[in-house]
Amino acid sequence: MSNNEKELLKILSQKKKALTTLRKSIQRIEKLSMSEPSNSLHKINLEVDKIKKMIGQKTLDDFVTKEVKEYIQTKESQISYWREEAKKTLGLRLKEAFQKYNLEWEGVLPDIRIKFYKLHFDLDGNKVDVWYGPKQEKLFSMRLLPEKIAQKLYDVDTQITKKRFDDKSFLSYLWKSYKLAAFSNHQNIGDPVKISHVLLYFATLIQNKKFQIDPVKSNYSDYGRVFFSYDLYRLKERRLEEENMELELKIATRAYTERREDFLWVPSNEKGDGSYFSHVVFRRC
Repeated sequence: MSNNEKELLKILSQKKKALTTLRKSIQRIEKLSMSEPSNSLHKINLEVDKIKKMIGQKTLDDFVTKEVKEYIQTKESQISYWREEAKKTLGLRLKEAFQKYNLEWEGVLPDIRIKFYKLHFDLDGNKVDVWYGPKQEKLFSMRLLPEKIAQKLYDVDTQITKKRFDDKSFLSYLWKSYKLAAFSNHQNIGDPVKISHVLLYFATLIQNKKFQIDPVKSNYSDYGRVFFSYDLYRLKERRLEEENMELELKIATRAYTERREDFLWVPSNEKGDGSYFSHVVFRRC
């Protein structure tokens, strides 16, 4: 067999493979389109993207490519309609699911807000991303299952907002953490100290005796940016009378909002309003 014949067979084999793949993708799309397509957007889009990739690779004949492009255009128009239908169905299911947990939401899909949580729904990707604050701290992502989303958000919210909290104890640990962070950065009491540095010491100081004796992962109680943010929000006391010191949080300037580690978003109410803070300061009263 000559090289020309081998090359011809190779080309024919590639075209056969491409046509077989194309036929299977179209069959899948049609099957998914027959029964509740608004619930299968993710799978339909995967097949559409697969076909577009094949067209881009130019493995199909011109006539086939032309027909396939027209087919894809028709399907994309249908997908737009199905997406709107999916929004309506999802909205109704979410409303019912959230009501079970007394969670009230504002906004219009794909973006809604519940308290100080932002939820972004990706219907084509069949998932939701849930953030604390204005997309500051990502809490979790999961499939578009309204009942499970509502339960997960309720559990996370309970973990954040219902844990024990004492003003005096928190402020005392914050003062100790501030002093340690200032000392480690060669700063003086009264100087603004980066909020992330204070958090680092705070998360260590509040650990129980078990961790102090044996500082291994299994003995560590998680305490991150979200917990710190919410605790700063619910802290009402600002003065340490015995130390004659008063707490101040410095609003972050533009320069300190470019990198996540340089600032922390703290809510100002339960509706999701808040401010960005960059430094912690304790000053003499």
